[in-house]
Amino acid sequence: MPDFPLNPQDLAEAIDRPIASWSGDCHGIATLVLNLLPVSGMRLVRGHFHGHISSKSVYRGPFCQHSWLELEDGRILDPTRWAIEQPNSPYIYLGVNDAYDE
Repeated sequence: MPDFPLNPQDLAEAIDRPIASWSGDCHGIATLVLNLLPVSGMRLVRGHFHGHISSKSVYRGPFCQHSWLELEDGRILDPTRWAIEQPNSPYIYLGVNDAYDE
């Protein structure tokens, strides 16, 4: 994924959605990324996030419904994980499936 924008601001510009609107709209943001910046073999996934949920997040409970993208090699591309774990500190998660349940 050499040309994929992993900087949140660059991704926001690429999908034409300000970062401030991403929190609570994981499915919408993941869908925009899939449609506007497709990567071969990437798919939209809906399930549960079982990782840390910040008390400052719009999400509540020990786990939450969530949408993310999975790459052909099994890595997770999650543009809105920050809204669950670290509200107000945007980042793009690209890594192993450490807290996702489809």
